[in-house]
Amino acid sequence: MTKSFQGSVGDVMKQNEYSMYIVGEIFRTRKFIGGQDLCKLLVNRFKISEVNARKVVERTVERGDVASSSPYTFGNRQFVYVLNKKFFTFDGLINISKEYSRPLFRLLVTLSKNNGVISCFEAKKITASAHKNKDSKKTNFNKIVAALVEYGIVTENIFNGIKYLVLKGSDEFVASEHNRYLGECRLVSDVLRFLLNANILSDKDVYYRSSLNLEG
Repeated sequence: MTKSFQGSVGDVMKQNEYSMYIVGEIFRTRKFIGGQDLCKLLVNRFKISEVNARKVVERTVERGDVASSSPYTFGNRQFVYVLNKKFFTFDGLINISKEYSRPLFRLLVTLSKNNGVISCFEAKKITASAHKNKDSKKTNFNKIVAALVEYGIVTENIFNGIKYLVLKGSDEFVASEHNRYLGECRLVSDVLRFLLNANILSDKDVYYRSSLNLEG
């Protein structure tokens, strides 16, 4: 038996040990885990480096022992791992995002309370991060929407020129939510007009969501 063959057999056996630990122990007590947390557990258990721990995770995914959220990341730009990609449902993402992505969690909770419909204007505000760079905020929002569309959670629906995110099966509520949004816009407009006329606010400082600027 050659050294190279012995080495390959040894690598396979070691990877089997890693996979058995991940699947048999880690996922016995939880349904998902972030990449950073998973690597920490591997480092502590097997006394390997973080670099090697990441390679172990990659090989575990390649073998099909676990599934990754790749190419979509959650908090700290990390992938989340599950036993089966079917876990990436609305309920699954609610649980994942509660731990690993508060912006996504806020969006999903709002959708669930709002008949499954929300304008992209509102969604952007809800998912806004601490980034001062507007391009970074836009990129983050676009990634969140792309993930939700890819997982079949939402669709993008343009109604009367306004873009909405709509939970699967909630299309019937788009029109009523659209009317509600416009009603809120008119109310805000009336209040601001009163404040401007009373010289409580100056027009240069006013920006509000109107039926014309409720953008997608």
